[in-house]
This record gives sequence, C-alpha cells and structure tokens, in this order.
Amino acid sequence: MAAARLYVWSRNRVKEKGLALRITVNGQVREVEGVGSPSALGAVLEAMGLRADRIAVELNGEIAPRTRWAEVPVQEGDRLEVVHFVGGGLGKEL
Repeated sequence: MAAARLYVWSRNRVKEKGLALRITVNGQVREVEGVGSPSALGAVLEAMGLRADRIAVELNGEIAPRTRWAEVPVQEGDRLEVVHFVGGGLGKEL
C-alpha cells in the first residue's frame, strides 16, 4: 500500500496549477487553490492568506494546536472553524 502524500507548509511554497482542496470553512464550502488532499493544516491556512499569529482553528470539531499545524492533515470534505483575534477595547479605565 502506497503512503499518502501530505502537502507540507512552507512560506515559499509555489502553487501547483490546477490543485484545489474543497473544504467547509466557517459553514461555507470553499475551494482552496494551491493545495491538494491531504494537505498540512499550515499549508491550507497559508493558501487562504490567514496569519497564523492571529487565529485559532478547529478541525472537524477538535481544536488544532498551532504547534502541530505542519503535520495535521486536512482532507477533501473536512470542516474548519477559524476564529480571528481582534485587539482593542474601550481606551479608558472603567
């Protein structure tokens, strides 16, 4: 049995022509271009243009620790929930 190819995360990754991964992100079906199935979660997030330092990710109902994004596989049909951190506040003491 042949091992599955896992597309790895790299800041200098070159998009492969015609490669796309169909997943559900925050309840909406999306095709993420430049990654195939399976791909490392980090590669998928990079292809979506998301900044790793400002998000938390749940994959198929389970929190995906940032320290494992380079090895956690995302496959066709998976569900991601992405939460963006937003700074700010009232600007004065209460």
